[in-house]
Amino acid sequence: MKTRIMVVDDDMNMRDLMITLLESEGYDVIPAENAAAAQAAFDGPQPDAALLDLQLPDGHGLDLLPIFKKHWPETEVIVLTGNATLEAAVEATKRGAIFFQSKPVDPKNLMVLVKRALETLKGRARVKRTMWSRRAQEYEAKINSGDIVAIAEVVRDLYRSESQPEQSYSERQLYEAALDRLSREIAVVQHSTETEAVKEIESQLAKSPRRGAKTEAEGIAEADEADTEADGDDAAVADEAA
Repeated sequence: MKTRIMVVDDDMNMRDLMITLLESEGYDVIPAENAAAAQAAFDGPQPDAALLDLQLPDGHGLDLLPIFKKHWPETEVIVLTGNATLEAAVEATKRGAIFFQSKPVDPKNLMVLVKRALETLKGRARVKRTMWSRRAQEYEAKINSGDIVAIAEVVRDLYRSESQPEQSYSERQLYEAALDRLSREIAVVQHSTETEAVKEIESQLAKSPRRGAKTEAEGIAEADEADTEADGDDAAVADEAA
């Protein structure tokens, strides 16, 4: 049986593009042009994953998300939006989305997200999705705390080298917010510019033995394992950068 993916987007050109991409990869596609069409499909076969646009003519994707997960709890949802904000990304993960992607969508990145979403159906990655929803809130609280060590923890946890899988939108937004706060703190302490502080932070992160080159599958597995690790080295980045 082919893997089924639903595409919910009122933009016909965007919807047709995603359908063409997905079908070229061998997926069966269930198209829906609005929230009503998506909900009408609840009586049909459950898709393995769904691409959900936030701005729909008859509703908002964030309101549709919990309804979606109630009817199809095993379906992994990737949220798409042309008006991406950190608040929307965090809220989408709280309501059950596994990834949050800004539009216009890069075809290569979209297919990577779809394949990563489908990987969660195989077991442990589902824990990752649940854990990320909680961690996103914790990271946001740490960034707003003003505690340099707490902010450094966020930077350390969300940093990705060029050889590692690309961050999701919500991960990238949290990372950039934490990096901005941390670099300002370090610049003041070391009497340097924020640009110099950013270079020093990322230089220290690149030296970490955990930042070696990995395949995407290994990166996902490592992230899963990180969900259950104790925070034994929480202050490592802050100590090195100070």
